[in-house]
Amino acid sequence: MSRSGSADKAIEGPLGGSIVTRDAILARPGDISFRYSRVVRPLPDDELIEMEPPGDPLCFVVKFSAQSMASSLWCDGRHIVRSPCPQGSFSFYDFRQKWVAQVPNPIDSFHLWLPQESFRDLEQRSNISIVDNFYVDPAEYCEDEVMLHLAASLMPSLLSTYEVTRLYADHVFEAMRLHLAQRYGGLTLHDFVYRGGLTFLQEKRVKDRLVADLSDDPSLAELASICGLSVRQFARAFKRSMGVPPHRWLLMQRVDRAKVLLVAGNQSIGEIALACGFADQSHLTRVFSKAIGSTPGIWRRERRS
Repeated sequence: MSRSGSADKAIEGPLGGSIVTRDAILARPGDISFRYSRVVRPLPDDELIEMEPPGDPLCFVVKFSAQSMASSLWCDGRHIVRSPCPQGSFSFYDFRQKWVAQVPNPIDSFHLWLPQESFRDLEQRSNISIVDNFYVDPAEYCEDEVMLHLAASLMPSLLSTYEVTRLYADHVFEAMRLHLAQRYGGLTLHDFVYRGGLTFLQEKRVKDRLVADLSDDPSLAELASICGLSVRQFARAFKRSMGVPPHRWLLMQRVDRAKVLLVAGNQSIGEIALACGFADQSHLTRVFSKAIGSTPGIWRRERRS
């Protein structure tokens, strides 16, 4: 996976005041990449914003903060007044059309940019045009708690490039893609959901791949390929067999390996963190403390006393 643009970028001028963005690109091997951003403007400003896509035409927006004042949109020149909206308000923009906005409120929002190809496999299997079905009334707010929580779960990756693993980002992307297709694109999954678990051989191959190098960051696509399943089928089958998603299972293997190294040698906690696939010592400490109920340093001292 490739992520880029984790630093703040302040944009001045036609956007009105200063807008700070953080963005990342998740490159899915053999699959479609997607881009996500956090856009923040702390002060109100009523300048016009000419909305420009970064290349992909479909943009899904979740507002992290409420907007108390109405705002204006122009879609291909048609004026739309948008009502005030609460936190978690969801919007959709198809940039095959031209959009201009006037947002007098402070801004703090999540933007997910997707190419049309993101939904191609779902469209082929369901025989519907998901992309053409997408519609959210731009004049009204639509609350979407699912997208709000999924968007928030990706925010650490915009602060630390390796804080969120590829497996976890893939897992969130799949959840977003299916949720968007079902709630807004007319998709029904009951006709082609894969309901079985992994076979003994599939489970062994995946586990062997994951524990062979805990510092590695495999993708869902790679693990699914090992099992001869699609990404969606693999994710469901793995959770049915193991009780947790792949990224969660891998995280616990890293914690277990850290426990072994903490007792067995004299490596620093920072060295152990990197050897086990954590971003840094603080990342290991947060995960370890949540899983074990104690920090790595205290846990090590208790077992050496």
